[in-house]
Amino acid sequence: MTESSQSDVRFYCAHRSNVDGMTMIEVLIVLVVMGVLFAAVTAALTLTTRQVHRNTASLTRANDSQFVVTYMSRDLASAASKTLDPAAQPIEGLVLPGTNVLQIDWTESFGGPTPNDRARTLVAYRYSKTGAIWGLERREYRAAKLTDPLTLHHAQVLATSLADPPPGWVDGAAPPTHALALQLEQVATTGRSAVNMTMTMSNGQEVKGGGQNQSDGPVAPRPAGEQWIAPTSAQGRCSGRIAMILDTSGSVPQAGGGAQLEQAAAGFVDGLADMSATMTIIGFDRSAYQMYPGTASDFGQYFSLNDPIARQGARDRILLLDDQDGTYDFRDSPTTDGIHWQQTANPTVDPVTGETYFYEGGTNWEDGLWHALRDGVGNELTGSQLPTLAVLITDGQPNQIRPAVQGGTDAATAVSRAKVAADALEGRGVEVIGIGVGNAFTDNPEALPNLANVVGPIAWTGESPGNAVDADYYIGKFSELGQILNTITSTRCISAAALRPIDAAGKPSKGAWTMSAEPGTFTSDSAVDPLVQLAFPMVGTPRRWVDVWVTSPAAGRSVASVECRSGGVLLDGTRVELQPGATPDQSHVRLNVAVNESMSCVIVEKP
Repeated sequence: MTESSQSDVRFYCAHRSNVDGMTMIEVLIVLVVMGVLFAAVTAALTLTTRQVHRNTASLTRANDSQFVVTYMSRDLASAASKTLDPAAQPIEGLVLPGTNVLQIDWTESFGGPTPNDRARTLVAYRYSKTGAIWGLERREYRAAKLTDPLTLHHAQVLATSLADPPPGWVDGAAPPTHALALQLEQVATTGRSAVNMTMTMSNGQEVKGGGQNQSDGPVAPRPAGEQWIAPTSAQGRCSGRIAMILDTSGSVPQAGGGAQLEQAAAGFVDGLADMSATMTIIGFDRSAYQMYPGTASDFGQYFSLNDPIARQGARDRILLLDDQDGTYDFRDSPTTDGIHWQQTANPTVDPVTGETYFYEGGTNWEDGLWHALRDGVGNELTGSQLPTLAVLITDGQPNQIRPAVQGGTDAATAVSRAKVAADALEGRGVEVIGIGVGNAFTDNPEALPNLANVVGPIAWTGESPGNAVDADYYIGKFSELGQILNTITSTRCISAAALRPIDAAGKPSKGAWTMSAEPGTFTSDSAVDPLVQLAFPMVGTPRRWVDVWVTSPAAGRSVASVECRSGGVLLDGTRVELQPGATPDQSHVRLNVAVNESMSCVIVEKP
């Protein structure tokens, strides 16, 4: 043993001390390992909690919108009288909490020869507060005869994620249009009317529905009995407001990615066509600017993805960017041929040739994210102007801050400032996603960790859908950007279905039916209405099959057929299948659902 080795051993022996059979060094090792494991478990729990919260919140909003549209449209198909008076009360002398949203009243014959041989039903939709949550409650009152008093038959909460009242709003004195705005359509010859509605969720998302899936659609005829379910779809299960924050710095066409980025961004707009969502497009290079709609300083302006003219305007604006891939010329004027990529670059005159160059560009992540939250003068946008999803698309490192500085800044400073802007958005409930595209990004070892630092740590696996529903950032080639954007869209959209068992005579089937599907198991209300609402995450696909196991209330009772409609259109065997279940009282229903689709299904029990 060398002298050096002997010295090391003496040092170790001199400092060891037994603690319950363990050396201090062993204790230290255990503590370090436990600390690492605890940190890893804590990080995993944090990410899992955030993922569960994200999915649960989306499903809650989807179910809320589907419940409200389905019930309200069906009730209105029966209504003989209705009122939107916020102070209305269902029974004289009874003062219910909250504000009336809609109160409707109708009578039905139960077979007697006289007018008194009719049952009466009154339904009151109330916007009210339970604890700290504002929601919508449906209260149904019934009287067996017109001469009998109305009594409460059933009360159920239809929505728990509606917006809170604004300052100054008085409960019971003004309609709660900030949460649920209704517009009753003209009365049909049957005396019934459809309703158009705009629901505003607690995160600011707007959901539009009603009108038989049209803004001014006709009232559908109602079949006899109580089996009628309004053939209407609750729209808006995708993000209500989307901010596409697009890198338009000169490095994009220099790297040969201009045409591909333009086509992918225009395709992103097209991919959301006909959904009840709105979009704003913010461009950024040296600084940020409003790209569409509006002028350069009109931050907070959105266009409807339901509007084909507005969608075409957005596409045209994106495609006006210069097609100069690989041959980008800094001498281009911002408005000469198409629109210059570096639209906020400063012009510089060459002292020798006298030519004007637009050299002073940059990549300003901070300003792009900052203006998804603030207007042109820095005021924070109102809730209805905030996005629910912000998608930052960039091809390289940030090198500018706001306000932009001459010569730019270092990446560390730019990233730090961009993270503050992203955190501010997420603090307001906005989901922020980053996309890094092109070789300038993938070849830079600092680009990926910097993007993760700004938007979050979860990387997309690269497979579709993979973990896209939870991913914070995506990396790919310019040619892959279109697929990445489609994956983001479909993983953040949901389809929904309302299933209602009826007997062979078309009446609500008796007893509690159970529907089991991916989100969980749901049991119908046997006392009022065997209606079950289900919502299905799309997990990165625009269309897929979902499985629902339907269990009857008792052995020996089974399903004869299933009839489903989407937007009022009857679906055929390519979209709906009925198969045997594991037991005689169980049936297996398969539905082929699409992104943002809502179905209404009738499950017919065997006689």
